[in-house]
Amino acid sequence: DLNRRVILSIDPETGDRAVVASNDLACCSKIRAPRAIAMDWDGSMIIADTHYHSLIRVDLATGERTTISSALSRSGPGTGPDIPHILGTAMLPQEGSTSKLLAVDSFVDAVFRIDLSTGDRTIVSSNEIGEGPRYVDPFDIALASDGFAWVIDKNLPGLLRVDLATGDRTLLSGADAGKGLAFKKPVSVAVEA
Repeated sequence: DLNRRVILSIDPETGDRAVVASNDLACCSKIRAPRAIAMDWDGSMIIADTHYHSLIRVDLATGERTTISSALSRSGPGTGPDIPHILGTAMLPQEGSTSKLLAVDSFVDAVFRIDLSTGDRTIVSSNEIGEGPRYVDPFDIALASDGFAWVIDKNLPGLLRVDLATGDRTLLSGADAGKGLAFKKPVSVAVEA
């Protein structure tokens, strides 16, 4: 809940809500503008906070929060390019004991890969990395079963298919691809399981 600055869990059978993370529970990393949430393979929750420009790990049992990557490189932890405005995240398949996250940033117009054990950040696709349609306002990301990422770009507007090895982008659906109701301001994407 953005206004309350809390993360809630919802019981799917009763609809009951419980606070999982807030500045009043446990200690450490503050939450001010939670935007994107992903579940790590170890069962913890990863929150992207656009005010603190950080990725925060939440232990669901205790509510304790730890900053795992401060998206502004001068304030650590983690190294690599700044990520000032993370709006969407998607977990990559686990490689051994290493968890990595994809994130889109609407200020940098890029897709990042973030190592959740070190906080290190790498750009995998941007207007300078890879070829294809330019990002205008990437807003959310999902990982498709073929290993490519799908990025919804709010002001393109359209859905881009991103090759994570090369950074190349293809317009999957938008003004020049696909049929049906035209996008106006798409803000979220999900891939069928």
